[in-house]
Amino acid sequence: MHWAIEGALRWAGLTGLYVVLAGQLSISEMTAGLLTGLAAAALSLALRAAAEQRFRLRAPWHRLVPRLSLAVLRDVNRVAVTLAKAVIAGHAGSIQGQPIAPIGETAAGVGRRALAILLVSVAPNGYVLESRRAELTLHRLAEAAPAADRQRLL
Repeated sequence: MHWAIEGALRWAGLTGLYVVLAGQLSISEMTAGLLTGLAAAALSLALRAAAEQRFRLRAPWHRLVPRLSLAVLRDVNRVAVTLAKAVIAGHAGSIQGQPIAPIGETAAGVGRRALAILLVSVAPNGYVLESRRAELTLHRLAEAAPAADRQRLL
């Protein structure tokens, strides 16, 4: 019975997401939302049942969430000032390197690298253009010094 409740909740959530993204509540959109939500929920449950190992994000969330929140708030202010200046004088941003600690090619290492890229790209002032072995190439709107701690992102 547990899978039925889980499936119903997924179906409702995915249908709701479809309707929100569709932007209108017509009969045809509701029908499409219900059918695609059902299909996505069924495939999701089937993949979960067939998987040998469950997908879990193992990250130090207690350390990452406060740091990410502060970085986003700081970068929002910095980018707002830079965009205001760009309206007047014009500004294209800059390409910078962010050193990171080299990570092995294991599944855990690749996952940590993906999480580091995501965290850098979430901040308003940085977007990852390229990932190299020991460095991320970023586009930044406002000038910012690269983090001194290569382990900080991991």
